[in-house]
Amino acid sequence: MINRYIKGIYMRFDLKVGEVIAIVLIAGALSLGFLGGNPSAQVPSVPSLSTLDHFTGVTWSVVNSFSGVADSSPTSFLQSFGSDAISYVNLTDAAGDLMTVLEVNFPSANSALSYLNSVSPISPQMMNGVWVSTYSLGQVEIVYLVSGSHFVQISYVGSSGALPSLTSMEQLGLSLIR
Repeated sequence: MINRYIKGIYMRFDLKVGEVIAIVLIAGALSLGFLGGNPSAQVPSVPSLSTLDHFTGVTWSVVNSFSGVADSSPTSFLQSFGSDAISYVNLTDAAGDLMTVLEVNFPSANSALSYLNSVSPISPQMMNGVWVSTYSLGQVEIVYLVSGSHFVQISYVGSSGALPSLTSMEQLGLSLIR
């Protein structure tokens, strides 16, 4: 059936089979660009250690990081962002505290806000033009921010002792999202 259809195209438009295949491939590539995530978005850079140290008051070491299109990331969680541009860094300090910073450039502001609403346990609030939501329980702090189509999530898990204030974590997030 498909062969007959391709032969019909070949005869009707005087196209060679190679030209038909090229047209199909080009159409497929274009549809991925329009229907896919956000492959043309600027890839967010992994935040500098000095920035992270400054806002948290802790000296961090990078465990692993990734910056690029989510499809090519090393983990299934990051790959779930499809063709969106992301950066991710997983850090630890001398006391055994852990921190992760995830940044995603979504295709639209609506999709970024929708994702924020789906992952945040508390309804986000607008602060100075940025959607912010925070969560704190025991030795865990999470800050979520959305500005336009840019999403930032900072997760901090303390091993013992005092955690950075949520205000300083929000300030870190604001420094990354702008």
